[in-house]
Order: sequence, then C-alpha cells, then structure tokens
Amino acid sequence: MSFNRADYLEQVLESLMRQQGCDIANRAIYLFQDGARNAFSGGMHAKQEAIDATVAVFTRMVPNGTTMISPDNLGVALNFDRAERFVFEELDLPAAIFLEDDMILSDHYIATLDRLIHDYRDDARVGYLAAYGDHKLTLEQQQADPSRLDVLHHLWGFATFQRQWRLIRPYVAQYLVHVTDVDYRKRDHEAIRALFASWGFGCPASSQDSAKTMACVLTNSIKVNTRIVLGRYIGERGLHMSAATFEERGYSRTQMFTDAVPAFEPIDDAVVKRISWEMGHWAGRPKLVP
Repeated sequence: MSFNRADYLEQVLESLMRQQGCDIANRAIYLFQDGARNAFSGGMHAKQEAIDATVAVFTRMVPNGTTMISPDNLGVALNFDRAERFVFEELDLPAAIFLEDDMILSDHYIATLDRLIHDYRDDARVGYLAAYGDHKLTLEQQQADPSRLDVLHHLWGFATFQRQWRLIRPYVAQYLVHVTDVDYRKRDHEAIRALFASWGFGCPASSQDSAKTMACVLTNSIKVNTRIVLGRYIGERGLHMSAATFEERGYSRTQMFTDAVPAFEPIDDAVVKRISWEMGHWAGRPKLVP
C-alpha cells in the first residue's frame, strides 16, 4: 500500500526482499499505488513526481511484482478496499498479507505470519494477525514473555482471511458509504460517529481501522498481535503522524526482537476473552465486564 513516500517504501521493500524462510522471491507481490489528485475535492495531495518515484522504487526492487496504480487519489480506506476486493474476489485467495510503506520488517516477519495463518486458518474466532509487537517494550521485557499474544491495535503489517473479510463486510460496507464519492481527508466525522453509535460504540477515531475493529467485536472475532517486536514503524511524517507525535509515542526508541522467533501461546478461550474485552473497551462499547 503506497502513496508518496518513496524513501520509506524503499526501506520497507529492502526489509521485505530479505525475508527468510518464506520463499519471498517467488511470492506474488502487488503494489496498490494511490494517486495524487482527489477526483471529488479536486485537492492535490501529492506531487505527481513523488507518485512516480514510489512506483519506480517498486519496479526496481520487486521486478517480478505487479503495480496496481490508481489514476486518482482514493484515500486510505478506498485504496485498502480495492486491494481487499482484488485479492479476495478476483484472485479468490483464502488469506493475504497487507503491508504499508512505513514499517520495516524483521527478517522473519513474513514467515511468522505464514505460521500464524496456517495455525488459525480454520479458527473463525481469529480475524486479523500481525507481528510488529509492542514497540514500548525493551528487549529484556520482550524476552521475559516472548510467546505471549496480545490485542492488535493498528492494522499495520497484518494478515487476514477471505472468510474474515466476508464476515465483517456488511459492517465495513456501511462505513464505506461515508468515504465513497468524497475526499477521505474531508470525510463526515459526525456521520461516522453516528454510525458507530448505532452499532453500540463510541468514536475513538473515524478511520477505516476503527470501523474494522468494531466490526470484529460485532462478529465475535479478534485481532491478534505478537508481544515481541518484529516490525519497526518509521512513519514520522504522514497523514496521521508528525515528528513530535512520533517521538512522544516512543517509535524512535523501538527495539526489535533479536532472538529466534518462539512458538506462540495457543489462542484458547482465555486469550480470546482477554483480547475481545480489550477491543470492546477501546471501541467504547458500554457495559463491558473484564
């Protein structure tokens, strides 16, 4: 998933192409490139030269990859929507991994997701999987409990299943109504807030990530992340980030896990209950009992 940060994309692709234990050279890799000008607001959200530069980086670094270039600026939600519809409808894949242009991967990131996809491909309780971990933890803290699985907050570097995409689609489609035929940056936050309230939630954010989290809660499915840190977020500049916020949240101090990736704890009923509660609590669902 790419927009106008060729320097970030290059770092991410460098980390992607050195992945171990996952036959990365023979994987199908697609670039979903967003455009510069929004067709609805007329706003120019990037220079065309920056768009061209990101495509050039991808074609150079992933020569067997496929570019899916939007002529217009879709915004985050609709660019993700077209990627999801492509892999789950046109390609009819049972699962897919989605990466954005601002997270560097450890050498074992994709292999870790592959393992988790395999283990939970038939578990309808498990909807999303990621392995970037808790960036606030030191190496010592990660090593103290490396097999633990926690709630996945941001949908960064994640895998999901076609069954999950179809499961939450009725709710996500209601959200997409509010970001279709409009500039995503100028979406109607109050209308989205009202939609989330009709589902029984608050509105911690009006993003597509928020809608998907709430849809998971409503369908009794969970978003799972590793505790150990196998991805490092570098998006200091972007739509939802500034240098000050990046520093304040501690992303510059991220310590990547360096030991062999362990076997993770099983996602049993206790783990499902713990993560489900955290997701619902974040979304502002009332009358939750931990």
